[in-house]
Amino acid sequence: MPINTTITSTTLKSTNQMATEITSTGSTTSSCNVTRPYCSECGAFKISVTDSRIVNGSNASVNEFPYQVAVIAHIGNQSGLCGGSIIKRRWVLCAAHCLVIGGVRVDGATVRIGDIDIREARTLIPHNFFVHEKYNGSNYANDIALIELQEDFNFTDPSTQPICIAEESDIPFGGKAVVTGWGQISTDGPISFTLQEVAVDIINNTLCEELFVLPPEGEKAVCAFTPYQGTCHGDSGGPLVTKLCDGRWVIFGVVSYGSIFGCAHPDIPTVFTRVPAHRSWIDKVTGSPTIC
Repeated sequence: MPINTTITSTTLKSTNQMATEITSTGSTTSSCNVTRPYCSECGAFKISVTDSRIVNGSNASVNEFPYQVAVIAHIGNQSGLCGGSIIKRRWVLCAAHCLVIGGVRVDGATVRIGDIDIREARTLIPHNFFVHEKYNGSNYANDIALIELQEDFNFTDPSTQPICIAEESDIPFGGKAVVTGWGQISTDGPISFTLQEVAVDIINNTLCEELFVLPPEGEKAVCAFTPYQGTCHGDSGGPLVTKLCDGRWVIFGVVSYGSIFGCAHPDIPTVFTRVPAHRSWIDKVTGSPTIC
């Protein structure tokens, strides 16, 4: 879930809520010559993750995750921190529960880009928000949203680049994936000013349902389960990505929810919204899949 925050250039206070270097974490079933939707230049980054946790995790390197953004949502005088991902020139992919909090649509939000230090990142003002029309805040069904910016991202800047959208066959069940965020570094701890990264294990939905509860239409969710490694409050909406055989990276999950008994719980998986299951909705909102 998002956390309530107060943000300035020097401080970010929270009141609430992932050893081996990865050289290839991709699916072996995906074809290397698949044409990816949206931006032809997507996913071309060098990502290297140590065996650590977002909870007490390792720092990301400069420009390692140029698709990652921070989303700061506002309701009245309160603010909530989430993550998000650049997928097109004006579009950020996020979680619905970052923009509808306690059944209330947020008053507004800002998007921070271009730096692994959230205090130094540039601030952009969205033009519009789109929450999935079938989102259910009580069970996290269709927990996905899109943010439209007022102006294009500058893709000539290496710190601001789009991530590719995954196909269903790209999901690395039984393998590793990478998740990132600025969320809390422990259940009751502060957020991290520097973007954190971790490799996590992707499990199938049958095992996930044995360990935890999936939303209705569980095929629209995907789970990661690595004991003591995972996301925490403030990481919601952020990306779960994997590397393909052609070297590009794709997003196949959006951080949705985890254990109420603490972050990175050793017995409970983290649940992500499955991005390929929502491709038609993303196309409908953002326009043709041939347009970046």
